[in-house]
Amino acid sequence: MSAADPITSVPVHASTLRLLQEFKTGAQNWDAFLLDLLEREMDRDDVRYAEKVLAAYRTGKIRRQARPSAKRRPPA
Repeated sequence: MSAADPITSVPVHASTLRLLQEFKTGAQNWDAFLLDLLEREMDRDDVRYAEKVLAAYRTGKIRRQARPSAKRRPPA
């Protein structure tokens, strides 16, 4: 990461942070953990759809859009 990509502060509930920390290894930083999680949990169609929606959002074409056929995974 560079100075052009500054570190942010993302507010989350303490309970959420504790839960995420159970899955994160000591060798991972939060960037690596979250990117790895996304890569494992999102299939290619999800990623393409998210990129399309984000591109439209950034250009102001849409404000918010719900995925019409969102996949629901059963609880583990």
